[in-house]
Amino acid sequence: MGRGANAACGDELELGLWAQGGRVVGVRWRARACSATLATASLACERLAGLSLEEAEAIDVGPLLAAAGGLPPGKGHARAVVERALSEALRALRARYP
Repeated sequence: MGRGANAACGDELELGLWAQGGRVVGVRWRARACSATLATASLACERLAGLSLEEAEAIDVGPLLAAAGGLPPGKGHARAVVERALSEALRALRARYP
């Protein structure tokens, strides 16, 4: 389980990943966050499904957001929240499936 938060606005995101055969087979998340963080988490999690662990670790949220039209002004924290949660979730996944 990975967690990301932004204390300034109160956003909180929990992200869980499961793997089988070296691939991401499950992605679950829950959040109390603004719509930008929710959309960013959804976009990243949709992209993760089915990737190899190496591919998942190479995910860069920035280009995903750019392809989707970017974030509104003042909502750049959404990327940071999701990246923190994703990084922690991938570390936890590697610890469970060495």
